[in-house]
Amino acid sequence: MIFTEDAMPYILGVKPPSPQDGPDRCIWRWTNHHGFELKSAYDRCAPLILEDIDPLWNQIWKLLVPQRIRCFLWLASRQKLMTNLHHCRRTLTDDPYCPLCQEAEESIVHIFRDCARLQQVWRYIIPPSLAGSFFSNSIKSRNDVVFAGESATVECTLSRGIAWAQYYHDGWLHPMQTVNAPPRIIPWRNPEPGCLCLNVDGAVSLNTGKATIEGLLRDIAGNFIFGFSKYIGSTNSLHAELWALYVGIQLAWDHGVNFLQIQTDCKRVLELLHDSNVESCPISLVRSIHQFWCRAWYVDLIWIPRSSNQATDSLARIANYSSFDLLFFSTPPAQLHDVLTTDALVLPL
Repeated sequence: MIFTEDAMPYILGVKPPSPQDGPDRCIWRWTNHHGFELKSAYDRCAPLILEDIDPLWNQIWKLLVPQRIRCFLWLASRQKLMTNLHHCRRTLTDDPYCPLCQEAEESIVHIFRDCARLQQVWRYIIPPSLAGSFFSNSIKSRNDVVFAGESATVECTLSRGIAWAQYYHDGWLHPMQTVNAPPRIIPWRNPEPGCLCLNVDGAVSLNTGKATIEGLLRDIAGNFIFGFSKYIGSTNSLHAELWALYVGIQLAWDHGVNFLQIQTDCKRVLELLHDSNVESCPISLVRSIHQFWCRAWYVDLIWIPRSSNQATDSLARIANYSSFDLLFFSTPPAQLHDVLTTDALVLPL
């Protein structure tokens, strides 16, 4: 069978089967971990296109407010609130006017923006210089749109209202709150006494989908023992992280390591390998890693923040995308010197 050149990176990103894998099994292909999730099934059966049709959807359902308020706003955006105007149309009442101001028919636009009582509230929220654009259209023209059955005016009103309410909450109620605060840098964490530390990471290009894996082994003082980098084809970020761990644990075993602490910044990897059913995990890489784990040595796997994994990021920058060969470093590359020095200087005593 002849494969196209485009297909080869995806094939090479999959671990070949081995006798230890056991019989074939069914997996769920639409999640990275191959386990069934109701959300993924729903996405496959009924693709969500609401974002393209109605941008207001995300604005409403992502609000940090009680669920009943989200439901109320969503009903309003769909013009499903039973205002006096709707009651009158259904002959449930003969009075379509607003019970608060008695100045206009109680349409959805009126109860959200045009009512004189509500305008007093809006003027506390919206800066005076911008109030004119918010209340620009006449009541008659807006009601004509509502009578015609169009929803643009209602959605525009709700969208503006949500935006200004968020502005009021973020900018007026919390004027001293720092926005985009710099992330806290947490240094590398050295292993327990007697252990060597293996840092691993997988990187996937958002533009090309090409994936590389990196790792390095250090002692408790931060001294470099070995490092590696490898281009593995095209795969997703979870499998890249698992590939890095799989290759790293193999190299550590081959180098006679007896006590090993593995550090990863991928929490999903920890969840998979610490699961009680890890031996039957649908991902073959997880089962293979677990088999190495159960050999005659001590292995501990912990999570670290990404800022503590800077050394592996430096190795990712020197990955060779033209070859699938493993790049093994017995001495630290020049790109690692500054990171290794910084990590060693900030180690706890």
